[in-house]
Amino acid sequence: MKKLNTMNKTWTLEEVEKKVFEIVKSEKQLDDSFTTTTPLENVGLDSLALVRILVNIDQNLGVWLEGGALEPENLEDVKNLAICVNQAISETA
Repeated sequence: MKKLNTMNKTWTLEEVEKKVFEIVKSEKQLDDSFTTTTPLENVGLDSLALVRILVNIDQNLGVWLEGGALEPENLEDVKNLAICVNQAISETA
């Protein structure tokens, strides 16, 4: 199912996951051993890196995450973060 965000772009969950994966991988300068299910705590996700990732998500996907969206379970790995981003996109449609 496609979602519409504030940037008037439709995104599938798979596209959101791919974009979030690229953002996190680039931000943390990770190698090919990093996957969508790698625990983010294992790659040294600190608060500054998280803010940069959130800004990048906002710039690329048109949605800002805050409050309840930043629960620990949503930050476990890229898959969970992408689901959270996708839900936020659908709420802005």
